[in-house]
Amino acid sequence: MKILIIKFAAIGDVLRTTPILYSLKKRYPRAQIWWLTEEVSYGVLSGNKFINKLLLYNKSNIDKLKNEYFDVLINLDKDKRALEATMDIPADTKKGFGKGRRGKLIALDVDSSYAYRLGIDDELKFKKNKKTYQQISFEQIGSRFNGEGYVYKNGARHHKKRCLAPFLSVGIVTGSGKTFAGKKLPFSSYVKIIEGLLQHHGIQVVLLGGPEEKKTNKKLAKLFKGSIIDSGCDNTIDQFAGIINNCDVIITGDTLTMHLGIALNKYIVVFFGSTAANEIELYGKGVKMVPQIKCSPCYKKKCPINEKCMQLIQPQDIIKHVINASGKLFPGKAAEKILFLDRDGVINKERITKSGYITKPSEFMFQPGLKEAFKLLKENHFKVIIISNQAGVAKGLYTQKTLDKITQKMTRGISKLGGNIEAVYYCTHDTKDNCACRKPKPGLFYKAARQRNIDFKNTYYIGDTERDTIAGKKAGMRTIAVSYGKTKRNDIKKWEKQPDYIVKDLYTAVKKIVLRGKIK
Repeated sequence: MKILIIKFAAIGDVLRTTPILYSLKKRYPRAQIWWLTEEVSYGVLSGNKFINKLLLYNKSNIDKLKNEYFDVLINLDKDKRALEATMDIPADTKKGFGKGRRGKLIALDVDSSYAYRLGIDDELKFKKNKKTYQQISFEQIGSRFNGEGYVYKNGARHHKKRCLAPFLSVGIVTGSGKTFAGKKLPFSSYVKIIEGLLQHHGIQVVLLGGPEEKKTNKKLAKLFKGSIIDSGCDNTIDQFAGIINNCDVIITGDTLTMHLGIALNKYIVVFFGSTAANEIELYGKGVKMVPQIKCSPCYKKKCPINEKCMQLIQPQDIIKHVINASGKLFPGKAAEKILFLDRDGVINKERITKSGYITKPSEFMFQPGLKEAFKLLKENHFKVIIISNQAGVAKGLYTQKTLDKITQKMTRGISKLGGNIEAVYYCTHDTKDNCACRKPKPGLFYKAARQRNIDFKNTYYIGDTERDTIAGKKAGMRTIAVSYGKTKRNDIKKWEKQPDYIVKDLYTAVKKIVLRGKIK
């Protein structure tokens, strides 16, 4: 059995048509499925596990298809060329849209009559319709929609510029294409959204867009001076999908990015203006924001009232939906008892060498009092996580393999003392790399939080430098500085950013944290 599907564009519409493949394969498990599309949509269908043959629309392929015979031909596209191909390609059963005797669009059977009426009845499409596109397209093939998702390859391996893992990565789409008005917010709204999100610990903002958004994204990136990530506007569709795949939440209008986000199972905060919110299926993972204005939806290319619908979408509401999403994506459970420690100067004695780094295992020497500290932590069920900058790797002073050997010496040594280290996170970048994980930036804490339930406001970070204090406070933690390394108490008191407490050694800090006593 052979089935031909015709769907050209737009790319988002092509993506949201792919759920019908589940139904067709279930009904006709041995069927060969062919798909005719345009070049612009070819990339999102390429590699689809249900499509046996993917064809580009051109004269050569149309001539070949005219010599084929299909058991079922399904056309869900109203493009004139698609209608003509539908009528010219032989098939036993034809469903969807076709062309009548006078060249006008027609429904080929009763199953497509509702979809046909949506295109000619504004009252039905704009106000009365409560069906999603998926429900409608399933009706057109004579089936029932049961929550089948998009069928799309995973583009994560193409990710061009990986976002460093914070607690929550939020992608913001700043454009909308040129087809319809009322699909993007005023610039000032994007500024307020980003400002609001950055006030919450552990949120990384990623700017998303194509060539048309380059100017806007560049302006926003400059305004926030390295606090957000501009993912670039010249990515291929696979690279762009990879970037989206590394986000947790997507803030967008009714755009291709929205559909890619849905396909990749992201939480979508989507606002509507000119297009119909009822037709969008979010699969229970997102929220639709619809302005209370009579003229929405309108499907107009130009708005006569300066896109007032977009002005009614409030940035504070978007921020609220994103924060609420974090609770749904990372369901609450009892917070783990975590203690973050710096390494050099806290766990081990700092090496007074020309480089200033521990470059080999033989140079790694434990600080005094660790046995008592780790015993107390273990007895009280604290998990210890090491957060440390190790730029010596980037500088070529030692290799990653050597760093691993030093780490192994540390973890085995702590184990012999009766303690345990839950995890170790290093930033091996140089300062000039401007990464998000090198302290005083808090990226590594957020990376740890993605794998655990950490209540930062009731968690401590113990370090021996001002950089440690700044990083800990940026993550929302309490900070303790120890003064038994090269950093002395009087030096600490001169820091611009003061820790919550200053103590003489790790054991003193741990004892007072565990016993909840006053630290002197």
